[in-house]
Amino acid sequence: AEGKTYFDDVIDYLQKSKASYTVFISNKILANVDLRAVLKIHQAQNNEITAVFKRVARNDIASDDQILTLGENGTVLGTKKFNDLSEKGDTYNLVMGIFIANTDWLIKALDAGQNAGAPTSIEEFLVSELTKVKSSAYEYTGYMSNIYSVKSYYQANMDMLNPEKFNSLLFSSQKVITRTKNEVATYFTEDSEVRRSQFATGCVIKGKVEDSLISRRTVVENGAEVIGSVLMGSANVGENTSVKYAILDKNVTIDANLKIEGTPEKPVVIEKDTHITADVIGG
Repeated sequence: AEGKTYFDDVIDYLQKSKASYTVFISNKILANVDLRAVLKIHQAQNNEITAVFKRVARNDIASDDQILTLGENGTVLGTKKFNDLSEKGDTYNLVMGIFIANTDWLIKALDAGQNAGAPTSIEEFLVSELTKVKSSAYEYTGYMSNIYSVKSYYQANMDMLNPEKFNSLLFSSQKVITRTKNEVATYFTEDSEVRRSQFATGCVIKGKVEDSLISRRTVVENGAEVIGSVLMGSANVGENTSVKYAILDKNVTIDANLKIEGTPEKPVVIEKDTHITADVIGG
């Protein structure tokens, strides 16, 4: 609301940071962006704000995603939510929710914005500023996944079974640094059967796993099969149980001789800490 001080904490943080530039990154885009390259463009064009975008197909866009209309040299001519576009084409300039801004300008803009009733979402605020100040858009051409639904989350995980997409995301010039958790290696029995899957450490695999991603400390018992699924940490799949096209959150236990089955279009989702004692068919 107008006159409310909802950006004050952010402004205080920016003032204390004493950084020349501020980077804002939203939380639903999976990509590996070289921010140093974006900063070079930002500096060379003497922008107040620079947005990162990618050309994507309409199937990879959520209804409330922001779309850019661009002029020469990436200048931003307009922004609109996807569902507000009057004409629909095949590809669009999707705002990735990644911005670099001059900190001094951003502090002043946020202060003026909250006094004028600007959007409380910083991402929406930054998008709204693109057409008001000197700005441009930087095109990202690497792997990207826009995660806005269960289906898109599932597909982003399945993409990691594609070596080309996996290497593009994780083994580019930009390192991906995660927390180290040293554990024993995953153990595969002689009777286990594994195809096109990824495993974290500490698992025990006795059954069949195919086209799946298996997180730490997961157990797949004898006669069990896991196909086209994403299993979070400490899952337990009982003997002779079938898990197909499913997403299991952490600490899920599935009893023996059961069926958990979805489809690639609508995978079954099992909540965290659930103990499954009966079949679950369909999403």
